[in-house]
Amino acid sequence: MRNKIKFNDGAMKTNKELAVIGSLIVLSILISSYAAAFAVSSTYWSENPLTISPGETKDFQFTLQNLAGSEEVTIKALITKGSELAEVIDPTNIYSVPAGEKTVVNLRATIPESASVGAVYPFEAVFTTVAKAEQGTFGIGSSIRQSFNVEVVERPRPKEAAPVVPEVLPEEKPETNILTWVTVIIVLLILLAVIIIILKKRKKKKN
Repeated sequence: MRNKIKFNDGAMKTNKELAVIGSLIVLSILISSYAAAFAVSSTYWSENPLTISPGETKDFQFTLQNLAGSEEVTIKALITKGSELAEVIDPTNIYSVPAGEKTVVNLRATIPESASVGAVYPFEAVFTTVAKAEQGTFGIGSSIRQSFNVEVVERPRPKEAAPVVPEVLPEEKPETNILTWVTVIIVLLILLAVIIIILKKRKKKKN
């Protein structure tokens, strides 16, 4: 009788252990499938930092992608490092990404005027799925971290304007006054006619 009880106790423990293991396996599968439903992309990463000059403000984005999932995913964006420099400028930091689509997260970074050129600030944002917990179910959340450095660089100097070369206009030729030349010719013709007349008169007198 005692052996029978011990056997039953051992079987119960084994069943509980199997149930726990089975639950963990199912939970892992659910988490992995839920995590694979979305991805996050950015134009900045560890080898490609965000560069800003002292006193400058620059907007940047993250793109939430739900290309592999078959259902809408709700994602919460949270800045975990560098919140003193950057902020989410959207009306809310919770985003719904329909299946097969993308959603943009807009952020803005500002570097104070007192920042030293060459300073490096770490930045990190965490994007976590938010599952709506229904009665008798668990809310499952998975996270993706995106991190890069914000480097303070010297403000680019404005390009020097090319020297203005004065435009050389061609010299204007003086206009020829046709009336003046006509007048001169007429006067010369009149003088010539007068001289001819005088010469003819003198010749007649001599004859």
